[in-house]
Amino acid sequence: MGTPIGDERRVELLAEVLPALRGALSVDGPRVLQVDLSPPVLEFVGGRDARELSQVGAACPDHLVHTKRRPAWIEFDAGHDDAAVLRERLIEQVHAFQAARAGVLRALPRRGRHAARSQPRAVLIEGVGLVSVGRTLKAARLSRDLYQRAIAVMRGASALGGFVSLSDEESFAIEHWPLELYKLSLAPPPRRVRRSRGV
Repeated sequence: MGTPIGDERRVELLAEVLPALRGALSVDGPRVLQVDLSPPVLEFVGGRDARELSQVGAACPDHLVHTKRRPAWIEFDAGHDDAAVLRERLIEQVHAFQAARAGVLRALPRRGRHAARSQPRAVLIEGVGLVSVGRTLKAARLSRDLYQRAIAVMRGASALGGFVSLSDEESFAIEHWPLELYKLSLAPPPRRVRRSRGV
């Protein structure tokens, strides 16, 4: 657990690094980011066991589809690291996630590759907060809401003896279920963001 971060510094950090994060996530199309600095999220990302717990796996099938099996976890210690270090780590972890997903996609039938998502849908920054990701604001908010529930499930299960999830093989079968991939392929493309005049 790193040095605690004040609210003002947390917002400053995010303002400095989010453009780079969005750029790294948008290699296959634009992404919308939703920041969550709610008390349960801050308590979770500031916890000693948060990294291990976040990497166990999804809490339910909906999480597999909308938040992926695991979020991207970004180490950060405000006592030693600055925005430049955080920016570099965000980009590195997104690229690592993309590379790992590329291997998964190669195992899919060709018809499913377009529908499967190759980007993280939840990015947890140690001590800072949660950034949820989607092709639309609605999708980013859904990922945020589901990960908030996942935190509650993980914390509750951990307190009762331990949180366990599906294996990689079981998770793959659910996330890449042909019917689910077909549903995703039917989703309309996201609309372009329109800028107001004078902006």
